[in-house]
Amino acid sequence: MNPQKSRVRGFTLVEIMTVVVIVGLLSAIAVPALMHVKRKSEDTIALNTLRQFYDAKELYFTGDGADKQWVNVPGLVKAGYASHSLDVATQHPIGSWDTTGLRRLLVKPGAPVKISELFRSGNRISFGRTMVYPDKP
Repeated sequence: MNPQKSRVRGFTLVEIMTVVVIVGLLSAIAVPALMHVKRKSEDTIALNTLRQFYDAKELYFTGDGADKQWVNVPGLVKAGYASHSLDVATQHPIGSWDTTGLRRLLVKPGAPVKISELFRSGNRISFGRTMVYPDKP
């Protein structure tokens, strides 16, 4: 029997370990970049929620609610000035943005709308950045 013909071809341990190390390095580079993109998208969604709420509020006060003093998200949805998507967006936090606080917020005409980042660690709660729309003083 010829030993060269019965030789089994395959990958060596060194080749497999090299591939594993390369994949590990690429994932170590990609994960922080993906986390940054995820955070930016959450910020954009939170700002869009604020913009929708502010615009619906201003339309309400120039139309049906001209004689009212304040309004909240459920009132805007019921009156038809806000969409169901705004109602849903204020029922759940968006990342670290506590958009659920917008449901309890009673806003007046012309007043800006703001939310804060909310971080929970066990029983401890801390606040981070604040997003205001419109951002003019």
